[in-house]
Amino acid sequence: MRVTLIEGSVNVLAAGEDTRLASGDQLRLSGQGRSLTRVDLGRALSWQSGMITFTDVTLAEAAAEMNRYSEAKIQIEGRVAEERLMFLFDEGTIGGVLGAFAEEARALWGDDCSTRDVWAVASRHNLPGKKGAWQPKSLVDYHPAYRSEGGSRGKANLLCRQLQKAAVHYAAARPPAEVSEMLAVGISGLARAHGWRAANDRPITAHNVWAALSHHDLGLPRAVRRLLRDHVLTGDAAWDQAAWLVFMEQLLPLLSPHPQGAEAEIADFCGFVAEQKADPADPERRSTKQVQFDELTLRLGSIHSVKGKSVDGILVVESEVWKGSRADERCIDLTTVLPRAFGVTDEIFTGVKLTAATNVFVGVTRPRELLGLALRKSEAMNLVGPATHQGWKIVDLVENAARLA
Repeated sequence: MRVTLIEGSVNVLAAGEDTRLASGDQLRLSGQGRSLTRVDLGRALSWQSGMITFTDVTLAEAAAEMNRYSEAKIQIEGRVAEERLMFLFDEGTIGGVLGAFAEEARALWGDDCSTRDVWAVASRHNLPGKKGAWQPKSLVDYHPAYRSEGGSRGKANLLCRQLQKAAVHYAAARPPAEVSEMLAVGISGLARAHGWRAANDRPITAHNVWAALSHHDLGLPRAVRRLLRDHVLTGDAAWDQAAWLVFMEQLLPLLSPHPQGAEAEIADFCGFVAEQKADPADPERRSTKQVQFDELTLRLGSIHSVKGKSVDGILVVESEVWKGSRADERCIDLTTVLPRAFGVTDEIFTGVKLTAATNVFVGVTRPRELLGLALRKSEAMNLVGPATHQGWKIVDLVENAARLA
């Protein structure tokens, strides 16, 4: 039994024991005894306006509470994820998020990894336009090869494979912004291999690569784009080894000189990848939406890829929910939802924020054993304390990278 006092004071006599309650006190009586706690009256009385609010409770406890008010009973099947991880990253470490999750999965399951159904998902998994300050907007930000025609991690990030992907989408008449983004992913990798950095010593990414090139030489972006157009999009450099070598002979001098000792890395990154020219009518074969980490296969997709499924493990990565171009029609899902989920705020969600909350709920209720959330460290500092208190393991990729530097 549970008694909450809204106002005034009262004495409660139960099992021969007298307990005095003041406004905001909640008395719980059970077979194990009694407990007196302070509660947020707004949350405790939210049921009167048709809402029920939960903070730091299990799904089973939430279901039991919901069943008090509804004839349709909620039943929790299977196990709620026992291992819960929160990954913190920044622009320089976002590329390590999937690998860090895979490492935790291997530590949990060991040799059994190969039999597990494990996913990394996002609200948005296509290629959005990039405007304003950097923030992760899609699954592509975490794994640029996501749209690759091949799922092998060893080759998917190579320049040739990235440009093969762009060529296929160009031939399929996909939106120019998507093709440009794919080209930028490849060129940004090449610039990083040459040791280049963007303004303010930031890492070069697909979002800032053209500005970084123009900082070195105003005519450089135009020269690189012309080569990409002539040799990759309208030529056969991505598919024919001889044509690829001609393309490399013209592209690499534009970024020279390279740092001493980087020759092997650049050669590996720029190696030709033999691949049958893909069918432009089917540039996004679903079977390739995965990345291999040793014996662990990490499947990639949108949150709705796992809707209605039960999986062994899932990583929900922070991404954009987009309903339109206005500021109130888009938001970053985990940044928006987690403060409420961890009890930091009591914001009521409507519109695009309600969509974000729904997406996150779908994602976090799919796994049986392993749940991971990945978000920017700059947006998570007020969540670390509550998450740690609730038993989440914090994996700080930013701190780890600084320690190794």
